[in-house]
Amino acid sequence: MGGVLMSLSALMDRSTVMDFLDSWGMTLDELRDLVPAIRPSDTLLLTGSVNGGLAHRNSVLDMLLIGSGTRSSATGAALSPSASYTLGAGRSVHVRFFAAEALEQIAATTSRFDEALYEPAALACIPRLSEDTRLLLHEVRVGFGLLNPSIAQAWREALRVDRLHCYLAFLHLMRHRARLRSAISYTMDGDAETTQWMIRESVEELLALVLAAAQETNPRKRWHLRLLRDKEVVVGQESVSRLVAALCTWRHDIPEYLDEVVALSDDMIALSARLCTEIVGVLDME
Repeated sequence: MGGVLMSLSALMDRSTVMDFLDSWGMTLDELRDLVPAIRPSDTLLLTGSVNGGLAHRNSVLDMLLIGSGTRSSATGAALSPSASYTLGAGRSVHVRFFAAEALEQIAATTSRFDEALYEPAALACIPRLSEDTRLLLHEVRVGFGLLNPSIAQAWREALRVDRLHCYLAFLHLMRHRARLRSAISYTMDGDAETTQWMIRESVEELLALVLAAAQETNPRKRWHLRLLRDKEVVVGQESVSRLVAALCTWRHDIPEYLDEVVALSDDMIALSARLCTEIVGVLDME
């Protein structure tokens, strides 16, 4: 099922890329002709809002070049210098370079996804991925292969990005639970403002959990509500409406708000477990 969903996603990504380039009056082949040649072992991906169908005509065209470079001394997703180009009026391109050697370091962590998901005790040993690393993995997962796409596919397999949504579902589940516990603690102390703040953060994590369970791995929170709307067929209209209401409405009755979110939490965690059965084993860890 996951392979089918990824194949459908690839078709949709190509469609969104073509639509954007059409707004520039450019074809995919014309864009390829403008890009300098790269080594056979390198790959160039279209990423960012354009590839995700979130762009407008004046959006920057983001690209990710993966190739050989100096091995990074730091673990994580520290990016090498990037470059920006202009392909005519209103046509901005931003290219980032990421060294293959650094991706190999990340692959040593992501190769342990399955172990951590199926052996909950192993979760304490798996290193947490930084936000930059999660963004990189998302871009590799959904990026459109502009040059040497077979190399991009090899990296997808090496980095186990087909399991990224499962990792993120677990991560956001744990974060949601922690923030909801904090909210309950603060309301018992009578700290209404901090309680409201923590409730909101818990709902943000709950929303991210539902998206991950629905195989949406974009870590940019500014897009999460829009992406949730796009997942309405999978998640359900009622669930979408409840999450949006809990996140976007400022409440003055804090106890009522907290009760609402606790009930929402139970329902959305159950929904996420149905969509992503891999997280079932970790639901009773705490």
